[in-house]
Amino acid sequence: MSPDALPSVSVVIATHGRAALLVELLDALDAQTRADVEVLVVDDDSHDDTPEVLAERGTRSIRVARGGPARARQVGWRAATAPIIAFTDDDCVPTPGWLDALVAPIERGDADVVQGRTLPRPDQADRAGPWSRTQLVEAENGFYQTCNIAYARSVLEALDGFHPSFVGPNTSGEDAELGWRAREAGYRTTFAEDALVHHAVWPSSYRAYLRDRRRWGMVIQVIRYHPQTRALAHRRWFYRPSHLRVVAALPVIVGAGIVRWWAPLALLVALFAADLVRTRGRGPVRRRLLHLAQVLVVDVVEVAVFATSSVRYRTLLL
Repeated sequence: MSPDALPSVSVVIATHGRAALLVELLDALDAQTRADVEVLVVDDDSHDDTPEVLAERGTRSIRVARGGPARARQVGWRAATAPIIAFTDDDCVPTPGWLDALVAPIERGDADVVQGRTLPRPDQADRAGPWSRTQLVEAENGFYQTCNIAYARSVLEALDGFHPSFVGPNTSGEDAELGWRAREAGYRTTFAEDALVHHAVWPSSYRAYLRDRRRWGMVIQVIRYHPQTRALAHRRWFYRPSHLRVVAALPVIVGAGIVRWWAPLALLVALFAADLVRTRGRGPVRRRLLHLAQVLVVDVVEVAVFATSSVRYRTLLL
């Protein structure tokens, strides 16, 4: 885009300490088939080479004190100048036709909010594992992930952007809350399958996965502000189907412990034995037992996180 031209689309990116990934993202944005694009990176207090990368590339950027992705995106879209605001993340690589496909429904007047398709990076398939992290969005799923979404600027202005309750370094759910607020206000949403972004696959790490669980209790606020989103939960009250099993098993285990001190241990042994039979032929016994134990700990931790957050936000989700 020439210095004097006005952009038709602004791409807003919140980043924190991912300089190497940011280079790949900026390269992908340079390769877009669309030219009239403004790229705006909000540096959420990075302490790596991010400032140098942005300066070297000449990318328009704003540095803010650490406030989390929701606050960084809020600063970004307000500073952007185009009538359409597209969001993607610093661990994403858009395909060349991404932006054209993403904003086309808004430009045609067919939609006000457009979500695109997101798949794990195919060149990082070897990183996939039971505790790896990535994004897979193949249809409008009700979560409106900011790794691949566009809003008419008028929508963001009317709604005042992201909700202030989701400010902080470890937030979650702010994108879903904004999407549902737009829907409730009568704005039209659609899905653009050809607007493809590849998302990084973060290597499988049980410790990192478990540490990340504590921030997910914040998604209860989405249900607090938008009760109809409870339909997205398992049987309306549980974040995952496995949480229902944990909650159902708790009184049984407690009751068994009252009758016989060793009964809870016997129940756990029976559970593990049943799972070994169910997963027969899927790998060594030791590995299957370890995985089951890890899954059980994750479920218990998550239920505890959601129970605590339910009290905090006065909205039940387990």
